[in-house]
Amino acid sequence: MQFEYWLEKSAIAYDEKSGMNLEPFFNGAINGGNEYIYQLLMSIDTDYLRLNGGKRAFRKLPELLKRGVTFTAEYQDYEKFLKSEAKRLNCEISQLEINDKDIDYKNLKW
Repeated sequence: MQFEYWLEKSAIAYDEKSGMNLEPFFNGAINGGNEYIYQLLMSIDTDYLRLNGGKRAFRKLPELLKRGVTFTAEYQDYEKFLKSEAKRLNCEISQLEINDKDIDYKNLKW
């Protein structure tokens, strides 16, 4: 709880409006027990990193995180995408990996 408190406080201090928009995600909006949690979080992470950091990327984070919230349109769209990719590749969703070869992890700008 203390970690969540400081994470939320830091987000609000960095950018008040966007930090406040992250509040539901600090309080369990994303179900960690979701069967697709790995794919969901990796896709959110890579999309965020592709925004190249800074406040512009931070302000888009609440929208990206909606993908991980069950019953949102963003979640349902991503679930359809995962199912179609698994079918196309003839594998299980749990076997899908995110293509992040375009991300320069060594020189990330936060």
